[in-house]
Amino acid sequence: MCCLHQRRTLDSTLLLDRQVIVSEDQLADSQVWRVEDMACQDRWWVEDIAHEDVRDWCDEVQDWENRKFQVQLLALECKQVEAL
Repeated sequence: MCCLHQRRTLDSTLLLDRQVIVSEDQLADSQVWRVEDMACQDRWWVEDIAHEDVRDWCDEVQDWENRKFQVQLLALECKQVEAL
């Protein structure tokens, strides 16, 4: 009976040890995933800022071209008024 009890205790101990190891592995995996996720979020944030800068620059160029066009249009309108 004593041997059977020792064997069951050993089996339970081994099972608990295995559960601890699996839990530690899962914790380590989740920490790695979290670090990778944070790195991806940082990279996405930097890319968003870069794209925003490019959009801002494109908007400025478009605004400048619109102003040049408006000046040319105003000059043509003035010439038309003078011609009348």
